[in-house]
Amino acid sequence: MDVTPVQALLWSLLTLLLGGILGHRLQLGRDRRKEFNEAAAPVRGWVLKQIESPCFMTKKLTAAELDAFLVRLPTKKRSEFERLWSQHQTDMRALGQAIGAKGGLLAPGPIDPSYTTAIQASATSLLPYTDPH
Repeated sequence: MDVTPVQALLWSLLTLLLGGILGHRLQLGRDRRKEFNEAAAPVRGWVLKQIESPCFMTKKLTAAELDAFLVRLPTKKRSEFERLWSQHQTDMRALGQAIGAKGGLLAPGPIDPSYTTAIQASATSLLPYTDPH
């Protein structure tokens, strides 16, 4: 079977078009992954600090950093992350209230370790959502 010049031209145009569409889709995926990783980096660093050394006085994430991360999470993961984030913030407030009830950081006596254990556990539950893609 002979290939006519018109058929060759059509096949060339078709493969060019399909290659362009495929390349564009792959580029969009790379861009989304890069944006997610950039937005997740400060959140992941903060969560790792909370796991390593839980403290309610650790520099907080800015609303912009958290929002930039949240908008890049898929809807289902976003709602799960927000629920776990809320639990973590509750644990942080409980530690702050316990320290305040004790009389401050310099007051004598230990702080109940269950507060820091709860903070570490809730921070650990947040960590998988910040994994680089």
